[in-house]
Amino acid sequence: MTRAPLTYRASTWTAEEARRFREIERDYHRRAFGEELARVNLDSSLEDRRRYLEWMRHYAQRHRAPRG
Repeated sequence: MTRAPLTYRASTWTAEEARRFREIERDYHRRAFGEELARVNLDSSLEDRRRYLEWMRHYAQRHRAPRG
């Protein structure tokens, strides 16, 4: 499964720099949004992410969560 790109520009980073950036990015997302959303935002394909968000909306409506 491929992660949905955040940008379409070609990277000039080395493989080690890209790996380190991904690690920092993942740590930030985990602290800011929690493990579940870090997984959805960073590890899911675009189709999986849209399917998850649709499920989340359906679940909230079913349980009558207030609209934000």
